[in-house]
Amino acid sequence: MALGSLAFAAPLALAGFAVLPLIWWLLRLTPPLPRRQSFPPVRLLLGLQASTPESVHTPWWLLALRLLMVALVLLGLAQPIISPNGTAVAGRPLLLVVDDGWSAAPGWSQRQQALLATLEQADRQQRPLALLTTAPPADGTALSVRQFDTANAAREAIRQLVPQPWDSDHRAALAAVRASLGERASALQAADAVWFSGGLATPGPDDSLALAEALQRLGSLTVRAPAADQVATDLLLPLLTLPPQRQVDGMRVMVRRPASSTAPLATVTVEAVDDHGLGLGSAPLTFAAGADTGEATLALPADLLAGVQAIRVTTSDGQRAGAGAVSLLGDGWRHHPVGLLAPPGQEQAMVPLLDSTTYLTRALPPNAPLYKGGLDELLARPIRALIVVDPQLSPTEQEHLSRWVQDGGVLIRFAGTALAGQSPSVSAGDSLLAVPVRSGNRALGGSLSWTKPLGLAAYPEHSPLQGLPLPKDLTVRAQVLPDPAAAIAKGVDLDRRTWARLSDGTPLVSGTPTGKGWLVLIHTAADPSWSSLPLSGLFPALLNRLVSLGAARTGEASNDGSPLVLPPALTLDGTGRLLPAPATARPLHLAADTAALPMVQAPDHPPGLYGADGQRQALNLGTADRTLIPLPALPSGVQVRGLTPDQDRSLDLRPPLLTAALLLLLLDSLLTLLLRGLLPRWRATVAVVLTAGSLLTGAPSADAAETDLLATRLGYVQTGDPAQDAISAAALQALTALVNARTAVTLAPPVAVSLDSDPLLFFPLLYWPVSDGAAALRVTPTVVQKIARYRSQGGLVVLDGAGADSQPFLVELLDALHISGLIPLPADHVLTRAYYLSAALPGRAPGTVWLESPDQRADGVSTIVVSTQDWGRAWARSPNGSPMFPMLNGGEHGREQAGRSGINMVLYTLTGTYKADQIHLPALLERLPQ
Repeated sequence: MALGSLAFAAPLALAGFAVLPLIWWLLRLTPPLPRRQSFPPVRLLLGLQASTPESVHTPWWLLALRLLMVALVLLGLAQPIISPNGTAVAGRPLLLVVDDGWSAAPGWSQRQQALLATLEQADRQQRPLALLTTAPPADGTALSVRQFDTANAAREAIRQLVPQPWDSDHRAALAAVRASLGERASALQAADAVWFSGGLATPGPDDSLALAEALQRLGSLTVRAPAADQVATDLLLPLLTLPPQRQVDGMRVMVRRPASSTAPLATVTVEAVDDHGLGLGSAPLTFAAGADTGEATLALPADLLAGVQAIRVTTSDGQRAGAGAVSLLGDGWRHHPVGLLAPPGQEQAMVPLLDSTTYLTRALPPNAPLYKGGLDELLARPIRALIVVDPQLSPTEQEHLSRWVQDGGVLIRFAGTALAGQSPSVSAGDSLLAVPVRSGNRALGGSLSWTKPLGLAAYPEHSPLQGLPLPKDLTVRAQVLPDPAAAIAKGVDLDRRTWARLSDGTPLVSGTPTGKGWLVLIHTAADPSWSSLPLSGLFPALLNRLVSLGAARTGEASNDGSPLVLPPALTLDGTGRLLPAPATARPLHLAADTAALPMVQAPDHPPGLYGADGQRQALNLGTADRTLIPLPALPSGVQVRGLTPDQDRSLDLRPPLLTAALLLLLLDSLLTLLLRGLLPRWRATVAVVLTAGSLLTGAPSADAAETDLLATRLGYVQTGDPAQDAISAAALQALTALVNARTAVTLAPPVAVSLDSDPLLFFPLLYWPVSDGAAALRVTPTVVQKIARYRSQGGLVVLDGAGADSQPFLVELLDALHISGLIPLPADHVLTRAYYLSAALPGRAPGTVWLESPDQRADGVSTIVVSTQDWGRAWARSPNGSPMFPMLNGGEHGREQAGRSGINMVLYTLTGTYKADQIHLPALLERLPQ
């Protein structure tokens, strides 16, 4: 029952007010017991009858107090709730419209909590409920409005909602609303609607605006959108990760947010993971104010870069940002084995600059496995592509190569004098040419030619080479030409098979699929004798693109141009987890002459990996040309609210009403004792005041600031480099968690320390990273004095260099701090057995640990530890618990040893030379591994 903004969840309890007159009559006829006082002369009055009897009644103020107490109990049992937003008409239906596409995945738990809170409020108002989700169902059925008979059924349906890994469809949702309104028995002819928006307009602003107008015409519309939140807004906004770009030292990742976002985003973490979901490296990313695209660089060594399967984004609270924030990498990203078959004469070329093998070897990625040798030897290896330089292939070799190509290999052939010198009959019988070629080569330029060397024209639209550079200085002086007559006889479409042309229209690169593989012919030589192609920047990009065809195009294909079929292998769910493909996912059918993947088509083609194992291709939500369009301006009268819990300010009056009734009961008891004379008046007054005060106020809590000040915690030096400071924070947070989990020490979270302004007394260990960026920290005389005073008071300074390259910066910093006389860590030092028994203190990279010499130590305890082993990056973990950086020394076992090194340092600075007790030395030495 609702009375404006006041609603009663249990209105039947109000029927108790009907018995208030009876309670009043009973209380009035039951006066309190009289006070008994012994007085002997009163016995003379026994037996006398009063001429006018008078009855003694309960005082009116006590009667009113007890009636008020009963009324408060009845009101409390009725569960009254005041909702400042509750302007809905009692009994009017409520339609909940929920965007459950990928854009709603960030903060999905907050959305469900807001949904359930809205449901509870509607249940208290006894309103019929209906639900409409805007993401197309996985089974391919149309969207429809679901109506519920009970609140429990609606509550269960809301709890089962999960975000889908595809877009919401506001156009289909509008059709579902109109279809429901067209039904005669529909309960939505006059209803209020609450739209929980994912923040994006899908498919476009006009469709989203039309849906809002249709919902508003039902009665009233409230839009719950993350953009309306004032707290943690950016953690609820959808994020889209674009395919990464390979760099020399790693990869560059771009992430997009809705174009209307102007506030800086709370820092998110971009992480590279492998096939098993283990982190290979991570980096922080922050959007600039007003920017809709942010960039981060993941520095990974080449051997780890090839093992990356996905790039994912996690928010600052460690939560996944949904399927849109994940960019999967197909097998084409990885470097696959390549075989090189060169003519015997070139294998032992005396002049490397005249050897085609030299240019091919340098053009391929440096970490790509490259095998050289005979044909049988190469085909016995697991190569994905085979480069053949101007060979004379025997019929047996052609047969073996043909079977290999049919099974999925990529054959890349370069023209040369041998191919140009073949007779027409031999060329016509060569089944491993992408196009039939004429005998002889075409010379461009020179004293006997009327033509000049030609450059490169734009790539055809159907070419898989689209996007490669077009160098203006590339010139071709000789080429082999296709044979149009032979092509017509074989039914070959020369135009369709031409992937790159010269400026006169003649082909430079031809290709065609055959079976599961590809045939590619480059119509010029692989050395500079025929063209400047091997000397240009296009050459490595061209080879990489052609080699990747073996991993990028998988499935069933035939030479007649029938579509390629890529079966689904692994797909993303709405939260960004990579799971086995559901039964509703269908294979991708691609044209045999294109390498481009279509957009995600929900729900038939969810984002994921498609194709056979080892030759998978990635289908992602994020593409280079996709922008995130926010909701358009909503119609006038639409109320826009956020998703955070503080937006729901409904006031439940049951607790204060029942508490007030309890206080009145206590007051009534004290007053009754007072009226009976069992309690003096002053004591009653004091008892009432103290009792009421104890119930209305709580015990004072401890001073949080003092407790925080006395907590033991680690500190790290602020270097002025935001990236390095973020790594230091993550490293000490992970080390603190290790110490708390494995030892009896309880450490508070670490804090950043400014050497210029912050006191150092409260930190038993001070972590100071030293690298190129961190070494820029200026060491002033004040800093030198503070470090010296900190060390004299027993603090431990850990100078951690990031590898051998940081040693010059360490030396520079030690000189600035006036620290000298360091010695390598002795094998029997207490640091190696402060908690774990270890022969050394290993870190992420190999290196040496230095300590103070014995004559410089205070009480035998070292106050400085110096190393280039990069402990910080070995400890650092992302918010979801995965390592932020790969190990360069010992793998994951080395990471465990580095964590033990950190624990030993913390226990050493807290216990000093306790573990150096000679009584325990024999037992410790026996347990120390040899």
